[in-house]
Amino acid sequence: MGDLLDRTGEKDLSLGRRHRASAERSSWPGSKRWLKSILICLVILLNGLLVYQLAQANIDGKRATTLTTTPLPGSSSAPVLTGWGGIQLNEAGTDMEAHIQLFQSLGYNAIRVSFESPCSSPQQEGSYSASQLQTAISLAQKYNFWIIIDMHGYYDIYPTFQSCWLSNWKPIVQQFLSSYSRIMWEPENEPQSSYYGDPEGVSLAQLSSGYQAWINQARSIGDNHWIVVANGCISTCESSTNVAASMWPTVNDTAGHVFIDWHFYMYYPYWSTQGTGWNNATAELAATGYYNLLESGMQATGWPAINTEGGADYIGGCPPDVILGPCNPSSGTGLGTCDGYTLTTLHFVQKLITLYNSAKISWIGWPAGSWSTNVCNPPSGVSYGALQPASGLFPGGWATKLAPASPDFTISASASSGVNAGQSAPVTITVTGKNGFTGIVSLAASLASGLTCGSITPSSLTGSGTATVSCNTNTAGTFTLTVTGTSGSLTHSTTVILEFRDFAITATSPASVPPGSSAQSTITINPLNGFAGTILLTDNTPSGLTCGVVTPSSITASGVATLSCSSTAQKVYTVTITSTSGSLTHTAAASFTFGTPPDFIITASSPGVVDVGSSTTSTITVTLIHGFTGTITLTGTLPSGLSCGPITSTNISNNSTTVISCSSATASTYVLIMTGTSGSLTHSTTITFTFVDFGISASPLTLTLNSGISGNSTVTITPVNGFMGRVTLTATASSGLSAMLSTGTISGSGTATLAVSAASPGTYSVVITATSGVLTRMTVVTVDITAHILPVILVPGPQNATVGTSLQFTVSASDSSGTGGTVVLSATGLVANMAFDPTTGAFSFTPSSSQAGQVFVVNFTATDGNDPSWATTETVPIHVAATVSQPSPGGVCLTCLVPKEFSESVWLLVLGALIGVVSSVALHTIKAQAEFAGARRRLRSYQNMELFQRKGN
Repeated sequence: MGDLLDRTGEKDLSLGRRHRASAERSSWPGSKRWLKSILICLVILLNGLLVYQLAQANIDGKRATTLTTTPLPGSSSAPVLTGWGGIQLNEAGTDMEAHIQLFQSLGYNAIRVSFESPCSSPQQEGSYSASQLQTAISLAQKYNFWIIIDMHGYYDIYPTFQSCWLSNWKPIVQQFLSSYSRIMWEPENEPQSSYYGDPEGVSLAQLSSGYQAWINQARSIGDNHWIVVANGCISTCESSTNVAASMWPTVNDTAGHVFIDWHFYMYYPYWSTQGTGWNNATAELAATGYYNLLESGMQATGWPAINTEGGADYIGGCPPDVILGPCNPSSGTGLGTCDGYTLTTLHFVQKLITLYNSAKISWIGWPAGSWSTNVCNPPSGVSYGALQPASGLFPGGWATKLAPASPDFTISASASSGVNAGQSAPVTITVTGKNGFTGIVSLAASLASGLTCGSITPSSLTGSGTATVSCNTNTAGTFTLTVTGTSGSLTHSTTVILEFRDFAITATSPASVPPGSSAQSTITINPLNGFAGTILLTDNTPSGLTCGVVTPSSITASGVATLSCSSTAQKVYTVTITSTSGSLTHTAAASFTFGTPPDFIITASSPGVVDVGSSTTSTITVTLIHGFTGTITLTGTLPSGLSCGPITSTNISNNSTTVISCSSATASTYVLIMTGTSGSLTHSTTITFTFVDFGISASPLTLTLNSGISGNSTVTITPVNGFMGRVTLTATASSGLSAMLSTGTISGSGTATLAVSAASPGTYSVVITATSGVLTRMTVVTVDITAHILPVILVPGPQNATVGTSLQFTVSASDSSGTGGTVVLSATGLVANMAFDPTTGAFSFTPSSSQAGQVFVVNFTATDGNDPSWATTETVPIHVAATVSQPSPGGVCLTCLVPKEFSESVWLLVLGALIGVVSSVALHTIKAQAEFAGARRRLRSYQNMELFQRKGN
């Protein structure tokens, strides 16, 4: 609403004309015509009722109805806010906390804090201050309140101002994006629309793209707070719900944290002309229309809804039922406050808030705070606006007339600003009953990982009260503790931040110096998580080393100290430096080396490559240097898969050697770490063991052959882990099977050919053994021998050929056993004009006139490719006939009439069938004629008898 109080000059804010659709007359005849018309009218009527309910309340005086709330995708995660706006940002240092305390006592959980836009027209909300916003956010966090941060502008999304608007918002979001989880950004208060011709108003497309640019900017810098996106009719056409229903911006948000926004006021100059006039019935229609607008908006956009501003202010004119406002019809005077209301607008607000609460739609009332005091010129002391109780001539704000809220409670928690890691941090939990709440609140805590807390004491509170819990951790850091209070169906939570602090200490080991010289170690203290305590430093000096004091002996928060030491002995000394601050104690070690201290060297040999299963030995050499006289203990760290025997000597006190033997059953390269230890001295060396192997395989593993036919399988030697040995191959065959290898040795890798054959059918096997040193590997080849079966050849029967006509047929052959070689076709007895393709089996023959009357015999042979002695031959006789118009000499030739597609036997069968049919027809004809003649005779007999009877009479 802001300072746009003079709305009497608004452009047409009517709900718009309703258009009624009428169906054309049907061309159907009779009852069908009027039945179709009725159905069309019913459909139009139902559609009109649905649109009517979604867009507005019924303004014809009928009772308004509300839409049914349908849960939105993701809406279960949206918070439900109720609270108050009109709070200027500059109140952060004055009375903002008092307002939050009042709001909390009344059961509200949100505050809307405003500042004016620096980009477009001023709005009397005061300029932005980062320090004031920090204070406002801290107050909201203290009371676990949602804070809506409102740039109270109207024209910032217009292209002329949009760049300024975005650039002013960006540093605000950057500074506070991680400060508090219950921040809600309201980028623009009431964006003006171009719908009614405002030259600096924005279209719906411009509104959508402007909000999308703001969202993209916020998300690109890591912000995930909720964002308020206003309806395009939120100010200039807010009474016209049918227009507003089409003015929801379209935006996308990767965080899924968007609220659509609407401001609710019952504007007297408009609503006094609607429904049944300025009364409670019209107030209910207006409230229901606004509620339905939000319901349809949530369904259309997929986002939850909030009203960030609204109230009982009648905006303009002089209603007859004014209770508080600049116009008093009875006296002609007003109290000069924009917290004004009438009986009708009070009823409107009560109805609308009841609908919002039932549907869990968020709403923020207007106004409270300094906007009421500074802008509206109220009576002295009226700083709570619509929440101000009655006093003297002041009747009290409209919000005090709302129906009492249900009993409820609030919960908050507080902790000390920071404690040392390892200490307990006490947390105080406060439960405050409101609206007469007297229930029992059970308390439970949810801990961040790494935090340990005791039990909440007491574990429940009745009505109001406090409880405590102590938490600790040994790790410096920021931890959250969430405390949840539950009483029946009521559940509220609060989160408190626990800061645990610590410090770290390090000390350098100086380079070696000659005996008698001094060396210096640098000690560094680093604070962790804001540690600011004082740390005391002390050192523990070993015998033989002379050290000064740590300088300085104490450090606050962070810093550097030094320690200087000297010794006349050639030796290495270790000094322990202890740092203490209260309960915190940490140590660091610094080594001081004088001269070249006694030491030792350890080396070991890596044996050569050996076969798996074999054992190999490494020699370990220990060399003493610089007068070393101690005892060295040897230990080995074995990798998985390597097996080793004991070291022959594990304790060495002079220059000497020792050995270790190892083996492995798996081909691989293993690294054994051999470590020598003597006091603080430790040295290591590595020993590499390489074990190799080979594998044997045969392909195919199974051979199927005809008896007497030879077959082959390929034997392959595969090296494993670099095997290069010589492999000896042998083949051992079953009795009756002949087996021979092409080679008996392979070096490293390679192949050999195994040839097998047998004279008798049966199943045989060949065991191929590969040997190299201690390695032996085997594989088995199975040989199935089957009896030799002649090839099968398929040819047609005797053929008839006609002079000048091509005779064609196909010959095929196969090996029915499946174990023989490739079957080869051939033909003999071919004359010059005969052709045969042995690959495809195709035969063709076009006889000449000189061949008429002759019979040719062609022999077709199928031969086994593995054994030419195995062959099968079939004969095909071919009779050549003259052309059909010229029978061959010697009389009639019935076979010459045979079609080339028929054999002689088939043709004779056809002729016999034809003769049978003709004979049958002839016999039936003779029988019918005989029966007909008999009938004629009987008829004549009957005629003669009748004549005889007539004569007798």
